[in-house]
Amino acid sequence: MRDASVNYCAYFPQSLRGIPMREQVFAALLAVGALMAPAFAGSGFDNVKSVAVISAIGDCIRLQRIDATIFSAGEDAECAPIDGIDETVVDQITKALSPRFVVKAVRYNRDAIAHMPFVLELGLGDANIDAQLKAIPNPGVDAYVVVQKLRLSNIISDNSRWSDGLGMARESSMFGATNKMFALFTIRVIDAHTFKELADHPVKKPGSFFGMFPIMEVDEALWARWAREVTPEKKVAIKAKLMPLVQEGIADSLHKMQLTP
Repeated sequence: MRDASVNYCAYFPQSLRGIPMREQVFAALLAVGALMAPAFAGSGFDNVKSVAVISAIGDCIRLQRIDATIFSAGEDAECAPIDGIDETVVDQITKALSPRFVVKAVRYNRDAIAHMPFVLELGLGDANIDAQLKAIPNPGVDAYVVVQKLRLSNIISDNSRWSDGLGMARESSMFGATNKMFALFTIRVIDAHTFKELADHPVKKPGSFFGMFPIMEVDEALWARWAREVTPEKKVAIKAKLMPLVQEGIADSLHKMQLTP
C-alpha cells in the first residue's frame, strides 16, 4: 500500500489551458508513472540509519543539434568532458542528509554508472545497476542514494530522439534557432543489502508549472556545436548557468521524497 503522505496528485496539472499537446501528453504519462512507480516505504525507510551518496551525472555536457523538420531527428550528440559537478552534488546531498542519517563516503565506478541512464517511458524504469552496486565494498550503510542520468525521448523537441544527463540542445528551423540547457536526472534510494529500490524521484524544476523538467533557454554565447569548441572559459560559463538548475532540483526532490524537512 502506498504511503498516504506522498502527494501523487502533484503529478497532475490543475489546468492544461495553453499548454502544447505534446507537453499535455507527457504530463499524463508522468501521472501514470507516478501511480505505477514504487512508493517510498515509510516503515522500511525508518530502518535506514546510514547512507552513502553516489552521483554519476556530470561526466560531460551533451551537445545536441535538432533539426525542426519531420525528416530529421538531428545529429548524434557530442559530449564535452567537464569536471567537478558530481563532487558538488555529493557534497550538497551529504550536507542535506547529515542531520538525519549517518552519511559515509564510498568508492564506486562513476564512469560505468554514468553510462547507465534511467529510462522513463510510460513510467517504467529500464536501468539495472545492481551489478555496479554489488561490486562496491559496502562501507557499512543501509542504503545508497544514487543520482543517475534520466533518459527521455522528445523532451527538448518533438523531433529529438533521446536526451539524458546534463547538456545543451540547439533547435534550428527556417525561422531561427533556440538554445536550451537541460539537466535530466533522477534520485533513487536503493537498499544496500537487498538492492531493491526504496524510492525514486525524477528531478523537476522547482516552481515550474505542473512540474516541468529542468530545461531553460540560454544565450547563443553558451552554445557549441562540437566538444572541441567548449573552451575552458566556456566551461566555466556553462557550469555557472547549469549548477543552480541542478542544485535547486536536488534540494526540491530531497524534500518531496521526505529525506529532508
